[in-house]
Amino acid sequence: MLFKDIAALVIFCLVILLTIVLVLVPVTVKVPARLAARVRIKQLTISYAAVPVAGAILMLCTGSLTGQTFAQGIVGDQHLKPYGIVILFLALAYISTSLDSTGCLAWLALHITRLSKGHGTALFGLYFALSSVITALLSNDVSIMTLTVSCQLQMLMLS
Repeated sequence: MLFKDIAALVIFCLVILLTIVLVLVPVTVKVPARLAARVRIKQLTISYAAVPVAGAILMLCTGSLTGQTFAQGIVGDQHLKPYGIVILFLALAYISTSLDSTGCLAWLALHITRLSKGHGTALFGLYFALSSVITALLSNDVSIMTLTVSCQLQMLMLS
């Protein structure tokens, strides 16, 4: 293996690990008082979304990722169109948000909770059946995005 291949693998693994850690434990850094007075920021939160960007920049700097490969990953080629995946994901997010804003998911969570009559096994079975129907009719992404909000609303109703 070449150095750039090993560097790419190490950077990739570190990015994955650091992203998981930052999702579980958000990190905030206190800005020194002298600098905080000028920029009016007392603390800086390191977002988990910044780690993959920093990893891509680091891979570009070490030469383990070329500019052409980076551009091809965004624009794509005749076989792969990454922007199509992003457009699909945004459309599915819009569908999920629309269902949530209309109250459809709250209604669904309320009726599933009532049908379960306080039995955890029945609640699990009803959500399983609902997710099966949604996944069969739509896509896996839509079912995950829709049912996540529905489960959250259902948990709020139970508490």
